Amino acid sequence: MTLPKKKFLIITFLISFALAFIVAYSLMGEPDITDVEATYSGSTEQFLSTIKTNPEDWTKNQKVVTLTGIITSKDKKGVLLDDSVYFRFAEGTSTDEFKKGEKVKVKGSVMSYDAILEELKLQNAVLVKK
Repeated sequence: MTLPKKKFLIITFLISFALAFIVAYSLMGEPDITDVEATYSGSTEQFLSTIKTNPEDWTKNQKVVTLTGIITSKDKKGVLLDDSVYFRFAEGTSTDEFKKGEKVKVKGSVMSYDAILEELKLQNAVLVKK
């Protein structure tokens, strides 16, 4: 084998490996939240007090929490508990079964926290219990 042919084969192999890695990574997706153990479990008010001390730790690591609260509003993608915690449900989940004023227990991963408005957003949420 000549040197240019070796370089060509090595470059072709590296490009193929990189493409295979990118495809595999994109197909993996998010882990199922129901299988992940919650880092915190409690009421929305208690958790808002907890997250104020170090919000970056919760949002950066997207920790999973289970929170209980009263539904104050809902839209097509999620529900708002106690006027401060928004749970965005996984794709394909319907919010039709939820009613305003209903007490629910929801599990999700922490997406963002706004300290000024004291609003918390969670993603990939699932209903644990009504």
